[in-house]
Amino acid sequence: MHLNRLDLNLVVALDHLLTERSVTRAAFLMSITQPAMSGALTRLREHFDDALLHRAGREMTLSPFAASLAPKVHDLVLQMGDLVRCRPNFDPTNSDRSFTVVGSDYAHSVLLPLVAQQVTRLAPRVTLYNEGRSSDHEARFARGLIDAFVVPRTMSLSRHPVMDLFSDHYVLVACALNPAVGEQITLDQYLGMRHATRKTTIEAGGLTGEELRLIELGMRRDVALTVPTFELLAKVVVGTPLIAGMQRRLAEMAARSLPIRILPHPVDIPPLELVLQWPTARQDDSGLAWLKDVFHSAVRDTLHAEER
Repeated sequence: MHLNRLDLNLVVALDHLLTERSVTRAAFLMSITQPAMSGALTRLREHFDDALLHRAGREMTLSPFAASLAPKVHDLVLQMGDLVRCRPNFDPTNSDRSFTVVGSDYAHSVLLPLVAQQVTRLAPRVTLYNEGRSSDHEARFARGLIDAFVVPRTMSLSRHPVMDLFSDHYVLVACALNPAVGEQITLDQYLGMRHATRKTTIEAGGLTGEELRLIELGMRRDVALTVPTFELLAKVVVGTPLIAGMQRRLAEMAARSLPIRILPHPVDIPPLELVLQWPTARQDDSGLAWLKDVFHSAVRDTLHAEER
């Protein structure tokens, strides 16, 4: 290996170029200028004696050689990242490491306050970046830019390990002063009333369990308004005739401060099973093992304790 002819930064640049197929996006990810990335591409072409990327209209395509090289380069970059992060042991009391966790607004609302208590107490210098789901989060996870997902089991990625966190089920919420709502709502009432729903987009995390079940049953709700997060659903039904389907834990949290009524859901919706997922290549990461323990402890000591 002629490392003197191909430094490690060029390997990282090559990974970004082959993944993004864009000099501009690759430059952005490496926090360098576009001319600098173009220069890196020129050096890579000279080293491999191959064009690597071809212009095809507004897009760039990989050469056959580059396509065969891409997975090898990506695996190498992940291994390099693990090597750079490698320490004999992770000491949370002294570490200034940062972790990036991606989850839905529901997962963050329920879990983040519990995890924050653990992290700030056990690791005062560690930084925990919490992000919402986005259209590129799976690609970033595969590239090692995300340490963990908190997702429903049905949305977890194949070939990567998971750890069970907790389960939840859907309920209905309505304003406590709504005269049309009693102790329960029938299916006919549910379909006849107007609903508040969380807006479902790729960025927001995809279809909810309630929506998927309604599609399976061929049912449709009368949607009056949408909100960007589950947490807002309980707030917008107050003072209105609207109802909303949401997770029980989040509804009970909202009921502590809002005049809402929590009702059984008339539709049989499978429970929401939340899991923590991390990259297979990071199985031996002692820091990530600590983070998994933090999530496990937060769930065990608080959420599971509430169920007993």
